[in-house]
Amino acid sequence: MYTKKGYKCCDKYDGQTNTIIQESGKHYAKAVCKYCNHFLKWLPNPNITDDVKKRNVKINKYIQCDILNEKQKKFLEDIQIKRFLTPKQSEYLQSIKIKYKNNLKI
Repeated sequence: MYTKKGYKCCDKYDGQTNTIIQESGKHYAKAVCKYCNHFLKWLPNPNITDDVKKRNVKINKYIQCDILNEKQKKFLEDIQIKRFLTPKQSEYLQSIKIKYKNNLKI
């Protein structure tokens, strides 16, 4: 359901949408009006969204422990809002996991 205040793409539009999965390109899917197929917005890939949520649950556990220094905690807080990590960010996150794997059971 897409509801942008005051928006109507056609006379029948009531906020109901259809989802069209993209076969190629950088977007996962798009939401279109159920009645006139007018494009409304791009939709995120649910698998990526779930992976980010799982990663953030683990990151929160790291942040809450007392064994990390301030630089490490700041780094973890900063990457929580990112959908994708750069190779350097992934490498640093992995180094934190390895360094503290015996102290944290995550």
